[in-house]
Amino acid sequence: MNNLKTIVLILLVSIFSCTTSVLATSAYFLPANYDGSSAAADVSNITDYPPICNSSDNLEGLDLVRAFTGASTCPRLSASQSLASSVDVVLLVDDTQPISSYLVSMLQIQNALDSVGSRQIVKPTRINFPVASNTFSILVVGEEAYRTGLSAEGWFSVIDGLSTAQSTSANTVKNRINWTTFKTTPQFAQYQSAVRTMRANSDATDPNSWLYWANIHESSCPHTASYFLAWHRGYIYLFEKKIQELSGNANFRLPYWDYYSDPNMPSEFTDSSSSNPFYVAGRTNTNVRSALSLSPFSNSLVNFQRGETNAFEPPVESRPHNPVHNIIGAPYMLGLQSPQDPIFWVHHANIDRLWSAWLAAGNGRSMPPVTSAYWASSLPNRRTYSGTNFKYGSSLTLARNMTFDTRQSLKYDYDDKTMPTSIPSAAPVRPSGGSSGASSGSSSGSANGSTAMILNEESVTLPLPVSELLASNITTAKQSGTTSNDLGLALAIKGVELTANGREAGFDYFVYLNLPTTSSSSIPEENHFIGTIGPFEIAGLDHEHHSSEHSEHGTLKLPIPNQVLEFAIDDAREIEISFIRVNGDNSPSGEVITIREMELVSEPNSEPLNIS
Repeated sequence: MNNLKTIVLILLVSIFSCTTSVLATSAYFLPANYDGSSAAADVSNITDYPPICNSSDNLEGLDLVRAFTGASTCPRLSASQSLASSVDVVLLVDDTQPISSYLVSMLQIQNALDSVGSRQIVKPTRINFPVASNTFSILVVGEEAYRTGLSAEGWFSVIDGLSTAQSTSANTVKNRINWTTFKTTPQFAQYQSAVRTMRANSDATDPNSWLYWANIHESSCPHTASYFLAWHRGYIYLFEKKIQELSGNANFRLPYWDYYSDPNMPSEFTDSSSSNPFYVAGRTNTNVRSALSLSPFSNSLVNFQRGETNAFEPPVESRPHNPVHNIIGAPYMLGLQSPQDPIFWVHHANIDRLWSAWLAAGNGRSMPPVTSAYWASSLPNRRTYSGTNFKYGSSLTLARNMTFDTRQSLKYDYDDKTMPTSIPSAAPVRPSGGSSGASSGSSSGSANGSTAMILNEESVTLPLPVSELLASNITTAKQSGTTSNDLGLALAIKGVELTANGREAGFDYFVYLNLPTTSSSSIPEENHFIGTIGPFEIAGLDHEHHSSEHSEHGTLKLPIPNQVLEFAIDDAREIEISFIRVNGDNSPSGEVITIREMELVSEPNSEPLNIS
């Protein structure tokens, strides 16, 4: 077993071979390069490993063997700062230098890793194991955190069961971890049992039922709208709390599916055995490689919220969020009942992780401060929010500003907060030009700038007429440095409908403005990309058409990002729109989407919610 239990077995054997009396606290040491091939070194003799003390304002140090039972402390460290109950073993890990992959894997399972700068350190973690009729207790301590990592009070407050902090495990920051690791932990069986119980409950009004949570999403979720990321962060957090309640484990944290590392749906979701609560029959696809993009992680996207120039939220919703829904497709992921598919929750945990990773990458990336009106001011009473709260049901709300930071208010973090650097998919297939991707006789242009078309299995590029007045305004805006957000520039796709052939999903269209026929490193594709359209986006139109983003029923508006205005538009009188067809392994052919008309529109101040 490539985890802490391997070492626990070694420790148990050594301890029980030495004594038959009550276990005395012992200490063991693991070097940074530990690979699990040998027993941990015994340092329980304090002459071998004296107390670590220093004179800084950080933790002064203590006798590893005795201080945790209150017997010995370093100068200026209060004797009351000790474990409320003793531990059997203190396991010291040398994290003053990069630790081995074995230790990383072992400690991730126990939520015992944190980071300082770009380096992982071991955070103080107490772990209890049942042994016969007793409990075997281990305290894992990282030497870096032990010496200098935290203040004395802060150091003790993160360990379960301390007398000074009076903390509980439910109030301790715990990591959400990758599904591939999560499935090897005891939490997997707890989650499995809770999901099975919820799916067996047919009472949609009961918060313990599966349908209750899917209905919250259908009735309240914002898509292509302000607070898309923040609302969903609160949503999966509240669902996580429900799993904690049903499993009886306050430490439970939702796992995530990192499809940038492996785009294949984990096998636990595709196993069709009758006892598997994660399985859904009839999914269109189980591989999402074609849904992925690195565009949201461009260094140019430094602002967070929708409505700001160079914002992160719109592109990460466009790709990978929407296409993952569309490529997986039937029976649930193509619409707003998508939480009925258990893959929804690990997909959205990954979207939430990508938000954390984007912010952690720094380089000027920032969010509005928690004191700004974006988080704290009272908003009108609408479907998704009421005053300063997000709404998830008639009696289920969450303060909007709680979603600002996962560690402070929500008590979770992620074991991996690195942005993706590669994707397992090919570049977009560019059409040769013209309207070859529209069904015969289905595309047309008119003097007022409208274009009607039917999309099928091919990619298509077609001209989009622009009025002389709008073209002049765009040219003036570019010359004066006005942003596309100030101009309110968007592509309005009106009268959008799925055909019967398109209702199984398994496909998406990436929409580009003036996409070159060949790739260019000087002007990358992200400078032409404006959004996506597929079954999931269309399902959201009726849902959102009363909001400011959708002033007309059946109209999808794709805001033109500022970098597209800057780099992709030379002459506003000559605009081409490309719909690049993106397929899963299974996707329909023939006509899938009909569009009544398209036009470029300018609606300044059309996004009133993006207050900052």
